[in-house]
Amino acid sequence: MSAQDQLLVVRCQLGEPGAQRALVERWYVELRSYARALNQDEAAADDACQDAWIDALRGLPKLRDPSSFRAWLFRVARRRLVDGQRSGAREARKRSSLGHAALPVESAVDFEQLDLERGLAQLQPNEREVLLLVHARGLTYAEAAEVLGVPLGTIRSRLHRARTQLHTHMQRQHT
Repeated sequence: MSAQDQLLVVRCQLGEPGAQRALVERWYVELRSYARALNQDEAAADDACQDAWIDALRGLPKLRDPSSFRAWLFRVARRRLVDGQRSGAREARKRSSLGHAALPVESAVDFEQLDLERGLAQLQPNEREVLLLVHARGLTYAEAAEVLGVPLGTIRSRLHRARTQLHTHMQRQHT
């Protein structure tokens, strides 16, 4: 996390006017993208993201190390997503039986992107999540371990499994 981001966190903790808004503007898109990648239901993902921001802004004064903000924010969001998935498990099963969320209609279909999304959907949730945190969100292995509450070795093994399975899927699609 950059020094500028850390300073923004400290400014929020000190109650500086406008700092919370700037923090949300800086991290909202990234957090929402993470939530939507984990939850195929965009409305539920957006709700979880909003709730995560409320929790994060309320809990921000208790954050001791501003440099850990990114991992802490993703952990807060993950908790909200898991809680939402537990409470809406029946509805999610109904939706998943209908297939994956529809992709935006475009004039040119990106088949490689479709293959990648299908490959990600076939991964176990633990493997998909660590892959998204490290590769799509750019978290370090240590930050991903903190977000998921697992040891660093578990992150490495899940990431290896996810990459292997995704590679195998992509090879099958192109043979």
